[in-house]
Order: sequence, then structure tokens, then C-alpha cells
Amino acid sequence: ASADLSIAKTAPPDTYVPGTTVTYTIVVTNTGPSNAAGVTMNDPLPGGTTFNSLSAPGAFMCSTPPPGTNGTVSGSAATLPPGTYTFTLVVDVGTFTRGDLFNTATAAAASSDPNGTNNASTNRVPGPTFQIPTLSQPMLLLLAALLGFGALAFHRRRQGALRGALRDRNGRS
Repeated sequence: ASADLSIAKTAPPDTYVPGTTVTYTIVVTNTGPSNAAGVTMNDPLPGGTTFNSLSAPGAFMCSTPPPGTNGTVSGSAATLPPGTYTFTLVVDVGTFTRGDLFNTATAAAASSDPNGTNNASTNRVPGPTFQIPTLSQPMLLLLAALLGFGALAFHRRRQGALRGALRDRNGRS
């Protein structure tokens, strides 16, 4: 007997915000025709995230990393009848996390699976984009003038202090 397992992992297409959460939906499907035996679902959390919570279907026994740590979320079912099984995974995104979050979940079974090409699903949550502030040409000229004036004043002040220190050292007033 064979059972065609598949997995799909999705998240809102929005850009994540560091210091908040991302909610993933993981759907394991057995399209049959038979029950699947020895089913496993594994989902290593993306870098820069930590485990927050997992809601799992009753057919699966799950293990998770401790809250606040990174690791792998796993689920197993001794027997999985044809149907759809939905997990909801919430991760905390680190305050200093940058770049896109890539994450791949997999499903496998001990029983025969006629289509192994649909047993992995990768999801990308876009990271924030940082734009370099720009200044208009008049503002750049003003900034250059202020920096130049500041450097000149610093140089003159330093020269004056150096002359004063040399005078004191040589015993002159």
C-alpha cells in the first residue's frame, strides 16, 4: 500500500520586523490512497529566530526547542489516514536579525510514497530593507562647509594648546 505525502509551508508575504513574531502555517497532506505509516515532519527554525509556540493536529506527537531557543520542531504519527493536517508555528525574530528568513520543512513516511518530490517546502520571509539617507546638493555643500569649518577650528585650537604647552615647558609665560 502506498500513501502520497506532501508538505507546504507558508507565511505572510510581509517583510518581518526585527523584535516581533512570524507565524508559519505548515500543512502535511496524505492524498492516499492508503494510510501512511511512520510519518515524520521536521522543521529546523531559521537562523535569527527562536521558538515561541506550536499548535499541532491531534494525530501528531511533537517535540520543540525550549521557548526562546533555536532548534528543530518535529512531529511524528504512527499512522496517518488520508487527509490534511495543519500546524501553526510561531517564532520570535531577534532584535538584530537581518536578511531574509529561509526555512524548509520536510515530511517523510516509512511506507511507500509514490511522489517524493513534494516532501519538502521552503518558505522565504523578506527581511527589512535599509535605505541609506541621501541629501540634496545644497545640503551636501552646507554639510561640507560645516565639517570643514569644524576641522579648521579644531586644528587651530589644537595648535594653540600645543604652543601654550611648549611655552609652559620652556618656562616662558
